[in-house]
Amino acid sequence: MDNKPISKLEQSMLDAIAIISTGSVKKSNMPVTIECTITEIEDAGQQLYKVNYKDNIFTASSSSGSYAVGDIVYVHIPEGDFSKTKIIIGAVESAENKVEEEIIDDYLEISDNLFKDETFSSEYNL
Repeated sequence: MDNKPISKLEQSMLDAIAIISTGSVKKSNMPVTIECTITEIEDAGQQLYKVNYKDNIFTASSSSGSYAVGDIVYVHIPEGDFSKTKIIIGAVESAENKVEEEIIDDYLEISDNLFKDETFSSEYNL
């Protein structure tokens, strides 16, 4: 394959394709799913939460479970339109799991449900 420079005509065609495809994507009104952090429980009974996405705070509802402040969740934006009702579709990472992982980091897993302290194990050659 030779690496000769492309002609002005070829470049114009590539530019036209890029403009058309970009315009099509913008007009498609495709749904968007983003990762947000729960910042506040607005109404636990109705499962309404305040979430943060790139320093923008907005309300999202959930029908798939309850979440805690600090949880990272997937939020569905219908048709990519932020003026529509936003829906939490699941957790990416729970704030509770983060604490458990930090505690478990100090231990060595030796089976699915058994851990031992690495410091104790190395001192006594276990």
